Amino acid sequence: MVDEGSAGEGVRSGVRYGLLLAEAVPELYRTNAFRVTQLPVNATQREISRQVDKIRIAEKIGVAADLKGGLMPLTPVPDSDALRGAVQRLRDPEKRLVDELFWLWPLEDGVEHDVALRTLETEGTEAASRLWQSAANQGGRQGTIALHNLAIVSHAVALDAELDDRDGKLSEAGRQALKTLWSSAFQYWGELRKSEDFADVLRERIRDVDDPRLDDTTVANIRKTLAEALASMSARLAVADFDAGKTEACRRVFAQLRASGLPQSDVRRAVRDALGPVRSRLKASGESFEKKPDGAPREILEAAGRFLEQTERLLLLVDMALPKGDATRTGLHDDVALQVLGMTIDYGNRTEDFRGALPWLERAAKIAEGEAALSRIYENLVKARENADAKDAYDLAVARAAAPPPYRRRTGGSVAAGGASAAVGGMGCLFRTFGIVIVLALIGGGISLAGKACGGDSSTSSSSAGSSSSQSIYDTGSGSSAPETTDLAPSVNYNAIATKVNAMIKYGNSLPRTAYSGDYQAASRYRKHGQSIENWLAKNGDADGRTKQLCDKAIDLATAEATFRVNASSSNLSRVNANIDLFNRVWKKWLASH
Repeated sequence: MVDEGSAGEGVRSGVRYGLLLAEAVPELYRTNAFRVTQLPVNATQREISRQVDKIRIAEKIGVAADLKGGLMPLTPVPDSDALRGAVQRLRDPEKRLVDELFWLWPLEDGVEHDVALRTLETEGTEAASRLWQSAANQGGRQGTIALHNLAIVSHAVALDAELDDRDGKLSEAGRQALKTLWSSAFQYWGELRKSEDFADVLRERIRDVDDPRLDDTTVANIRKTLAEALASMSARLAVADFDAGKTEACRRVFAQLRASGLPQSDVRRAVRDALGPVRSRLKASGESFEKKPDGAPREILEAAGRFLEQTERLLLLVDMALPKGDATRTGLHDDVALQVLGMTIDYGNRTEDFRGALPWLERAAKIAEGEAALSRIYENLVKARENADAKDAYDLAVARAAAPPPYRRRTGGSVAAGGASAAVGGMGCLFRTFGIVIVLALIGGGISLAGKACGGDSSTSSSSAGSSSSQSIYDTGSGSSAPETTDLAPSVNYNAIATKVNAMIKYGNSLPRTAYSGDYQAASRYRKHGQSIENWLAKNGDADGRTKQLCDKAIDLATAEATFRVNASSSNLSRVNANIDLFNRVWKKWLASH
């Protein structure tokens, strides 16, 4: 019994070892010299010469050689070029041996007297298969030959049907029969590979040929490469289907290959070899986009989009061919993902449009599969989100500082805007941190924002939701005391602001009070609540002073919570929760007075 594993790399490097693998293409049966010429596998040189003469005579009178009928004849009938090519193969002992291996053998000495082959010619594959199955059940040399013929018929019919399906010539009934055909073919081949009688028949044939290029080593190498050759035909068929736009056919063929029962080491090797052109195309795409565009920064993202258009479909093929966790699949995914990451980092650092970079980083994260690549992408994704929040907070603070009353927020002391301080950090990063050092003087108080870039430093830092400062963001401070009036303007819709703030409080109370970092959905909801309250404040300038003051605090709460939900830590959790409780109590008092 032959070993189910494959030969080592030392044997694979031999020329003869690669003979079978080089011929293992989906069209193998359609180019088989014996099928094309309709000659028997034991045809003599004299019989081959007669066939050559027939082809030459047909060419002289301008007609095709008459090769109709025979064993599983091809449609359309092979032309003169195909016939000449087949004859050339028959004159090469090594290629002839491959074609003999993949064609029908007579159970008896002469083809003319072989009942099963004659039945195949006159009644078709099903009738002949019944005869071969009966002979296979008897065992022995004839049983091995019958088993070989069963494998050949099932395999040839399956591959013919697959090629017809690609050309749109296969009926739905034929498509439904494919699973059974493949299952039978792989079952017969599996039994044949383990048969010593099969090896003996090959040795007999080599002795009959009597060519120094063929010996017992040839038989050993054929047995060692047969499983990989069978897998290669299917793998190359699937890749060709994909290139032809037949995605479902590709998926089906790969699924059948995985269920074939062939040794997994042979299947993996065959699939990786079949993906060779795909790997080359992915590499070429990456190299073509490595050079950064010299024009506007936006061209970087446009280039990233074109790169993904070229590669994502190829990765779909890789995913159908290889299981998740396969080293080749992981490497190809990570190469594409890291290429997108590099382009996005360049765009973000050149434009500071960190918000615009986020969708591209998220796409890179979905593509990556390796732990190292995912870690690198997520590190930059978090940094880009921090930078985007910090920049949004900074832009908002600048806009408020420039706005006339009643749009200006009235707060005392020094208050951080949003995530500006949350985005700073001393660790190295690929995305540089959005950094600003600016002081804006406001009437009755001020807003200061301080940041530092990657590797930089800042001697002072504004307080934020996660700050360790002793001053709460809800304290009014000594320099800004809001009027304690309860004179309510009839034009102001206090019910509307009460509804908005209550909605934010209700949402906050629904969230767990734990140090859970990276909750970007909650951060986004808080920012929307804050914006809604700010919009109300801008439209209701006649609101009393206490209402304006508490609206400012509600906006601060939303900004601080948004920052905390992205950059939470256990050390600042208790202070943030205390600030929430404080605001809730103050807001309830406002409700009672309004």
